[in-house]
Amino acid sequence: MTDKLQFRRGVASARPAIDIGEPAWDTDTKILNVGDGTGSPPQVLMNNANQILANKVIQHILPTAVGGLNTFVITITNTFLTAYSLGDEFQFIANNPNTSTTVTLNVNSIGALPITTNNGVGLLIGEIQTGIIVRVIYDGTLFRLIGSGSTVPGNETGTNQNSFSIGDGLASDKKLIAGNDDTNKPYIVFSESNNTWQWSNDGTTVTSFGTASTLGNTTNLGDGTNGNKVLQANTAASPKPAIRWNQTTTVWEFSNDGTNFLALGAGGSDLFNFANNIT
Repeated sequence: MTDKLQFRRGVASARPAIDIGEPAWDTDTKILNVGDGTGSPPQVLMNNANQILANKVIQHILPTAVGGLNTFVITITNTFLTAYSLGDEFQFIANNPNTSTTVTLNVNSIGALPITTNNGVGLLIGEIQTGIIVRVIYDGTLFRLIGSGSTVPGNETGTNQNSFSIGDGLASDKKLIAGNDDTNKPYIVFSESNNTWQWSNDGTTVTSFGTASTLGNTTNLGDGTNGNKVLQANTAASPKPAIRWNQTTTVWEFSNDGTNFLALGAGGSDLFNFANNIT
């Protein structure tokens, strides 16, 4: 004689009290219950067995993404995953860096949704780099990045070094922003379109270097020893535009082409007179 494991089954509202270890299946809610000996209601061990199984499978898969720039696409072998559910967690190896603040992820062709920072705002350009492991959680609307993708936030590279690069190596403006409490924050920027270094004390009015004026607050650049200190715009150009402290001549200098350096304020106009360059 073959023993059979029998389940009580029926609609949840009509479920009787069940003994310790006795299973019961609610046919209307699709909930599996196991009695804990306390009577009714029984202990609920699984609200949705399929979803729990799907989540466990998702968390142990690490695919490499495909797709174009800023549009990550991954495929997971999981027959239970047919829609995104609150709390779904995905991880993948990035096949490209993000070159935009607008980035999406599409899992199993369910649909492309934005990837944001953990607080729901757009990513920094370069926050995701090729080859890193990206982990996101679905919040019911979009995917939130767990932690930061890039090793150094803000696309800047170098810490307490004599040469400090800003940017992602692509042809676009490179901006160093003062993190104060102003709505429009002061900044220094290398303008890709104008091919010049510019600055703003009020976050609105922009002036090219070489125009007589006074810069606002600055940040330490260098390691505290004597030597040239260089602030470099990490554009696609080689060599790269830079501002430097020349230890030999003890003056600040700038270069729009990374080769010819001119003392700040020299030349007498925004166009910079490279006949007076200092190399």
